[in-house]
Amino acid sequence: MEIKPMERIWEKVWPDYWPHSIEYGRESIVWHLYHNANRFRDKPAIVYYGTEITFGELKNLVWQAAGGLQKLGVSKGDRVYLALENCPQFIISYYATMALGAIVIAGSPMYKGGELTYVLNDCTAKVVIIEDALFPILQSIRPQVPSVESVIVTSLAEYIPAEPTLPVPPGLKVEGDYPGSIFWPDFLTAPPLDKLAELDIKTDVALLQY
Repeated sequence: MEIKPMERIWEKVWPDYWPHSIEYGRESIVWHLYHNANRFRDKPAIVYYGTEITFGELKNLVWQAAGGLQKLGVSKGDRVYLALENCPQFIISYYATMALGAIVIAGSPMYKGGELTYVLNDCTAKVVIIEDALFPILQSIRPQVPSVESVIVTSLAEYIPAEPTLPVPPGLKVEGDYPGSIFWPDFLTAPPLDKLAELDIKTDVALLQY
């Protein structure tokens, strides 16, 4: 069976002044964060339940988190698994992982023990960054996921203000007992990253669907 390229029929109705292709640069996504942080330093990058994190603050948090991952031995090609909902920690961890040239594995926070075991073993995650509510699930399967060397635990309450602009789930707290893990505030005390990983963006992309 011959597979033919998909006909881009939508282009037939485009105005003449619309380009049919775009020249993409070879800068990494973290490079763009760095330069936009300089351009829009005091503009909000994240608004979370009323907490505003500016581009400048986000860049600093990413560099701190990248330094924390580097201190844990994460380097280019390693896998970092994020068991997080939509929260500032996800964005910070995502960029921090990319800054080191490591690979982000974004998993569902709804996974139970069996699903989490399969995914962690399949991707051979070296570090897991996880919400406190999900930590007991990871702790119960820890002997079954030998690739996981370090666990960082965070709480959604970390960035929720005293008077949130939206209703929040009950029972959120920052403190807790998470044996064998690193708590998010301690994780961010490592020296910040001093240099981005060198990446060849053109060869690093497996597939660009445009």
